Amino acid sequence: MSQPVDESLLFARVAEIIETRKRTAMASANREVVLMYWEIGQHINSVLLGGKRAGYGKKIFSTLSRKLVDSYGNPFQEENLYRMARLANVFPDRGIVATLKWLNSYERQEGENEPIGLILCTKASRIPLAEQKKKMFCSTSHTTII
Repeated sequence: MSQPVDESLLFARVAEIIETRKRTAMASANREVVLMYWEIGQHINSVLLGGKRAGYGKKIFSTLSRKLVDSYGNPFQEENLYRMARLANVFPDRGIVATLKWLNSYERQEGENEPIGLILCTKASRIPLAEQKKKMFCSTSHTTII
């Protein structure tokens, strides 16, 4: 005769599988978003010849941003395109960029000023992005504030 199923253990294990796979999927999507932003920055930088077209470059950012926002939404606002280009300048090595993670929040350390601009950090934190209006990245081996 078969033994009765422990429904609470069954639920707990299935829930654990679901949560693990959700975290794995989010980490993978996160990595792809960071790489996408870096590739966009790399391409913009290459088209603008490393910033040697200053006046023309500003117009390009504005025009490109309007078109991208119309097609893909607010992540491609002009300010964010500048951040993408700066990300590619600061980290020209794709291998390093592949280790970066997008953070939805950042916890300031005691005595630390509020971060400015793009953050590449070593610790996860808890100040909501909506409060800071900043884009953040995290790597286990790099700390940079741009």
